[in-house]
Amino acid sequence: MRRVGEDRPAGKKELLERFRKELIAADGEFVPVKKEKDAAGEIIRIASETGGDTLTISAEEEVLSLGRLVEKESSLRLIRVTDLPAKERKEACAASKLSLVRAAYGIADIGALVFPYEESGTSWPHFLAGCLMVLLPADKILPDQFEFMKTLDKRKARNMVLVSGPSRTADIEKILILGAHGPARVVVLAV
Repeated sequence: MRRVGEDRPAGKKELLERFRKELIAADGEFVPVKKEKDAAGEIIRIASETGGDTLTISAEEEVLSLGRLVEKESSLRLIRVTDLPAKERKEACAASKLSLVRAAYGIADIGALVFPYEESGTSWPHFLAGCLMVLLPADKILPDQFEFMKTLDKRKARNMVLVSGPSRTADIEKILILGAHGPARVVVLAV
């Protein structure tokens, strides 16, 4: 059994690498980007792979800024879901192949993303699109769940979720199905 703090990455590079390895082990994808323009290029590339023509986005300022850049540089139609009434919001996210959100934190030892919904304004883009693209600031990657619990804002903890890779199930005949309860593809854009 591992003890608290044991095998903890020493520096930022090691922390980023640990997160990357754990995310990939959970069938997630990891794409390091240096600038907003690079992230926009990756989103456009992924959109062309999936055949998506709309991009649903959450309400965080970084996501809005990146979404505007993607819209300017591509033919993708941007849908800021928090501008829609609840029923239309759900339908727009379910109809979209692509979604862009921001994670508040990444947890390196389990490759998990932390989504407090108070910041994003909604949970629909996190789960309904087939491909979830996640903006994750590299300085928001924490070594483990213990460190995360120390930084956790108790007020925001009332409505948040931790996600590790694409949704999956193997309930029926032990056949692994991705995207059963959420996105089939999770791409982390580590800035």
